Amino acid sequence: STMEMRPLPQDEHGATSVEEVDVEAGGQTADGADKLSDDAPLPSFVQLFSLSRPEWPALVLAFLLTLASEGLGIAIPLVIAGAYDALIDPELEATDIREEVNKIMVLVIFMHSGSMFLGFVKTSIMGVAGERVVARLRNRLYRAILRQEIGFFDQRKSGELVSRLGTDTTTVQTATSQSLPEVANGVCKVIVAVVLMINISGKLTGIVMGVAVFILIVAMPFGAWIGKISKQYQDTLGEAQNCSTEALGAMKTVRAFGAETVE
Repeated sequence: STMEMRPLPQDEHGATSVEEVDVEAGGQTADGADKLSDDAPLPSFVQLFSLSRPEWPALVLAFLLTLASEGLGIAIPLVIAGAYDALIDPELEATDIREEVNKIMVLVIFMHSGSMFLGFVKTSIMGVAGERVVARLRNRLYRAILRQEIGFFDQRKSGELVSRLGTDTTTVQTATSQSLPEVANGVCKVIVAVVLMINISGKLTGIVMGVAVFILIVAMPFGAWIGKISKQYQDTLGEAQNCSTEALGAMKTVRAFGAETVE
């Protein structure tokens, strides 16, 4: 039998919530419950991103702060270049060179301090938004689990469900509230860096971009492999938590049969 997810409903904030799992007619268990399969369709990017919809304003602000912080960081080498130009300028006296370098260094210190401060504010906003996302997701997932039929709990152990409430929701939090802003920030940094590199040396920029494209092509299969390993890791973690939960919950039985080593 196959496993099918109904369209995720929207809550009062417009964010997607977790819905119960429907099982199509197929094999039956001993008590008449439908068998469950792990062949559920993967959620779309829009569904995942909609989980953080109430935090979109905060995430947009964090993204703007990230651009400002990274922009200051990228501009610092260009400002320092002015100090080097002043050092080799034959028309400037030693006193003038010293004053020019001092001015530039003071400006660099202020720019670096501003970049660090903006980065701190951005990290704080993203941290708060991420915790709100994971708390809301855990509450909805917990409510959805409680609404399942008894056959669902015959196929899914309590330890596995607890693992899904813990580790899996944290993974979703990272994807919805941190990874996307970081990817967008990375794309903007690449664009700005490429423009600056072209202004400095078009030939060198072409060589670097060729190497970067080659590395990207080589890394794509590796990324797919990492995704598969990550899914296996989450499944194994759920199974391990299930075993430990059952063993700790029935410790008297484990001790009675002397099964500590087996567990």
